[in-house]
Parts: sequence; structure tokens; C-alpha cells
Amino acid sequence: MIHTGKTLLSEQQFDELAQRLSNWGRWGADDETGTLHFLTPETITSAARLVREGRPVSLALDMAVNPAANNPRPVRHLVYRNGDAPSGAYGDYVSLDPHGSSITHIDAFSHMYYQGKGYNDRPIAHIGVAGAKYNSFKPLTNGISGRGVLLDLPRAAGKPYFEANEVATAEAVQQALQDAKLTIASGDILILRTGKNARFAAKGITATAAGLSGLSIECAEWVHASEIAAIISDCAIDPQPSEVTGVRIPWHMLTLVMWGMPIVDNADVEALAATCAELGRWEFFLTIAPLRLQGGTGAPVNPLAIF
Repeated sequence: MIHTGKTLLSEQQFDELAQRLSNWGRWGADDETGTLHFLTPETITSAARLVREGRPVSLALDMAVNPAANNPRPVRHLVYRNGDAPSGAYGDYVSLDPHGSSITHIDAFSHMYYQGKGYNDRPIAHIGVAGAKYNSFKPLTNGISGRGVLLDLPRAAGKPYFEANEVATAEAVQQALQDAKLTIASGDILILRTGKNARFAAKGITATAAGLSGLSIECAEWVHASEIAAIISDCAIDPQPSEVTGVRIPWHMLTLVMWGMPIVDNADVEALAATCAELGRWEFFLTIAPLRLQGGTGAPVNPLAIF
């Protein structure tokens, strides 16, 4: 069910796949919404009916302020005192780089480009130090809400977590769906658990660049055909080393550039997995509220699953 470090596609084969599954022009030449079109009033109201226990669960990591193997650019958080009078206030100053391996963040479509173009055939010349003119957080102004479904891949494989470099094949995904008695529907928000944070807790945090578990590129056609609205993962979807020769993070190229699909990296889904196992259901109402950072390529988020 799991292979390790296996090359599946050449760069040319990946390009053929990317072009064949492209969403460019699907919703018009000026579209910046992408797969969030699959979130309709009907899918959102149907998802809201999954709230039965009134039990929220966060999917975000604490913001890491100390350097670590997976956190070379820690969050800088300073608290200041405003005034010297007996009565006053304290405030906060925060600076951060949302991308990387330590902060739970959402990627805007402008975060990635493939062969010199961004989502929907946008030239990358529109992105500069002042921000991105297109494909930023405009479509996310009202957040993302819908039916969340958790694929607990290690649980379906009978283990607590995947090791670094372990790759979940299409067979492993189908096993996880079968175990959870789930059927993916248009507009679903897919949450992938590889158990990265459980592995860190058991073995300690190690550098992540050389090895990450993730989803096999052989699942690309299934993800695209399923009309999934967004993907959240406890890693970054892409296994390392890459399964595609010459393309380091092919899933980021497909989701953000070719499909216009928002993705959330570095989520903490351990509490979610435990709650799903306790309640015996792996579907729930899920909401994500990104910062209204116009021109941004990414922002920290705190996704909430509500049972």
C-alpha cells in the first residue's frame, strides 16, 4: 500500500498530465476563484447539518517562536507596554513568514507558478515586493466553509504514523475511504493525515527537506475528477523526494497553478483524528478564515472542524 522514494513520472509526463487536467478557462478567462466554485449554497448548508455535538476542534499548530530543524525562520513575537501610568495596556508585535514547515498556513494561488505562468494563464510579472495583483486572497474574503472529510492514512494502514518518505498510493487512499465509510462528493474539503506530528512527538523533530510523507501523484486524476474544493494536510501534500523527475513539488503545481485549488500546509490533525475515532465518524463541518491580506501569497490560518 505504500512505496518509498519511487519515481513515477518524467517531467514530460507530468506536463502532459498537468495540461490535460488544467482548469484554466473553465470558469472564464478572469477567474480567480478556482475550485471554490464547487462550494455552493447547497453544499455549505448540507455540511452545516453535520454539527450535532457542538464540538469544535482546531487544526492549527501553535506558532513556533523558537528555531528548530523544521523552523529556520521562527515567528518573531514581542509584547510591549503602552504607557507608564498605574493603568495602561500591553500590545503585541508579530512578524512571520507563513510558508515553510512550521506554521499552519493557506497558500494563495499566487504562491506558485509553473513554466512562467500562474493560475488561469496569469503572467508572473504581476507579482512583486508590493504583492500580487492577481490570484491573491480576493476569492477567500468570505472564507472557506463546507463538508470536511478526514482520510486517516496511517490508521487505515494499521500504524500510528507514516515514516518520512512513505508515500500513500491510490490503494491506500481507497482503503482509508473504505475504513471510514466515506464517499467523496463535489465541494468536499479533504484533510489528509500522515501522522507527521505524532511521529515528531515519538521521535523528535528532524529536518524535513530530505524526507516527507505525502500523497502519491498517481492520485491526481482522482482528486481532480472528485471536484474537491480544497485540501488540508499535516505535511504539504507533496512527498519528498518527489515522484516526478525535475519537479520538486508537483502537487503544489497542480493544485495552486493548474487547478486553482487552495491548500493548507502543516495542519495539526491529531486531535481531529482522535475525535473522529471517538465519535466513529470522519465527516464534519469545516471552516477556514484566512487573513484579508490582499496581494499576499500565504497567510496563517486556524481551520476549525465542528462536530
